[in-house]
Amino acid sequence: MAANGRSGRSRPRPDIIIETNLGGRPEYVFEAKRLRTNGFKANKYVDSDGMGCFISGLYASRYDEAAMLGYIQSDSLMHWKNQVKKTIDENAEQLCLKSPQYDDTVIDVFPLEWVSEHKRVNLGRPIAVYHILLDCCA
Repeated sequence: MAANGRSGRSRPRPDIIIETNLGGRPEYVFEAKRLRTNGFKANKYVDSDGMGCFISGLYASRYDEAAMLGYIQSDSLMHWKNQVKKTIDENAEQLCLKSPQYDDTVIDVFPLEWVSEHKRVNLGRPIAVYHILLDCCA
């Protein structure tokens, strides 16, 4: 099926999908973006090829939650958490931000997790995006 004018191997695809054999074929969808001061800033994380894929319904359209992974390649995790949250807030209207972002630790080894909730007008239901930052600095 063509998406955004692309089909086959060039079609947009989420970076990670975790599936289970339980009934109904449940999945958990992840999109990952690099975050680095020179070249991979927070705006790429939130744009139409990042979080926008969830908000538009291109990814995870059947689900009410999904996750963004930020691969931190410079600076600290806290620096990038602040940058990404600020960028989401600055683009709240475009990202259809439903309510203020909030911290939520799902996995203890990722203490800087947080959630943003977004309206998906074209799908008629919201999505909660869980944000997880991974320290990939050498």
